Amino acid sequence: MYSFFANLEDIPYYIKWLPYMSYLKYGFEATMISIYGLNRPKLKCTVDYCHFKYPETFLKQMSMKSDMTTYLIDVSILAGLFVLLRICAYFVLRIKLFQNR
Repeated sequence: MYSFFANLEDIPYYIKWLPYMSYLKYGFEATMISIYGLNRPKLKCTVDYCHFKYPETFLKQMSMKSDMTTYLIDVSILAGLFVLLRICAYFVLRIKLFQNR
């Protein structure tokens, strides 16, 4: 797994929980799976050796899974965060409105 564009294996154990609190993790992972995952065909390459000719190679190097379940979980968490932040903003603005009356 990765965090803030670094592999989780490289992060100290006491902050490995931090990436799961960030929407950037879920957005980046969903974007990478939608571009390189879900059984995409191999990429065109004009040189003799292309390390990332197969899209799954890129995802494996980033320690990501290329399945629909992971993609749907990422999108669901992003949608949930969107709704939660909108609800919180509504109540904060409502409290501020009643304080100013």
